[in-house]
Amino acid sequence: MRSTTKSFTKIIAIIIILTLPHILAACNLSSISIFSPGTILTHDPVNEEREDPPNDINMSENSGENAGTEGLSTPEDEYADEQGEAAQEPTKNAEAAPVEDGQVTPEPGDNLNIKQDPEENPKSEVESSENPNGGSAPNEEPNAKPVSDEKPQAGSKPSPKIIRSATDKELKQVAITFDDGPDGRFTPQVLDVLKAYDVKATFFVIGSVANDNRDILKRIHEEGHVIGSHSWGHKNFTKISEDKAIDELKKTNNIIEEITGKTNTLFRLPYGAFNDKVLNTIAGQGFYNIYWSIDPKDWSGNSSKSIFENVQKNLNPGAIILLHSAGSSKSIPNSIDALPKIIEYIQEQGYEIVTIPELLKDVFPQ
Repeated sequence: MRSTTKSFTKIIAIIIILTLPHILAACNLSSISIFSPGTILTHDPVNEEREDPPNDINMSENSGENAGTEGLSTPEDEYADEQGEAAQEPTKNAEAAPVEDGQVTPEPGDNLNIKQDPEENPKSEVESSENPNGGSAPNEEPNAKPVSDEKPQAGSKPSPKIIRSATDKELKQVAITFDDGPDGRFTPQVLDVLKAYDVKATFFVIGSVANDNRDILKRIHEEGHVIGSHSWGHKNFTKISEDKAIDELKKTNNIIEEITGKTNTLFRLPYGAFNDKVLNTIAGQGFYNIYWSIDPKDWSGNSSKSIFENVQKNLNPGAIILLHSAGSSKSIPNSIDALPKIIEYIQEQGYEIVTIPELLKDVFPQ
């Protein structure tokens, strides 16, 4: 009987051991597994928490379309360079831009071999805004007072202002001016056109370029045109010291007066950039600051048709037209191509084309 009881107990124990996992599974305790006495695993691969992503990946500020743009400036941030700084120069901090006479890009004066100090790069530090005539306005400071509506007295000394046009609107006269020369490639072509039409113009020359092309400078003078200064190295005068600005003025004038035998009092600002300090410096050195009222942006690569139409649209008595006689091979040929059409149109409208001293005879000493 005792032997039978022991055998029955063993059978019961075996049955329990074999059926226990099934009983536990039926009770939703499948996460408990028995592999050996005293070993219980609680790992649930279904409900296991995911690992956090690597904390060196920033999923917010620099993701998507803004990735990689942090710290970059736009042209409006710059010419607001340069252009002070502005567009793009400039903003560059205007830049944004270039620009002969207030432009950031493309830069005027390409291929001119202008001698500048390596550390100075004013062409990317100018800012500009549009003027009513479709040209470029200067980098004027808020407190600058560059223009006066008062008629200057004959024989008066230069005042710290810019001159955009003649004050006498009764006379149908205009002046055509050329900047950035004289080079040996394009300036002679400009002179050929002017000679063919018997028209006299005013050339604002870069001193370092003129020094390398004295024969062209001499031809300009001998053919009856007027020569003014456009600085020595086409630096932005708002970005250099007063002493440096004065040096630029004197060096260029020495070349002009050596060739012409005349004292020059005409000056045009590189990039058209100025502030009160610059205006006072220029006037203090005895120069009249000649600006413009029509700017077809011929330096930028505009077509000859566009250049002509800009002049046609904005022509008015006393206007000063800004063109270039040197610069990029991609732009200046268009200026030369447009020049005969411009001259013919002006004359057809009954205007006389004169030099700056003739146009502004009420300003200069007699």
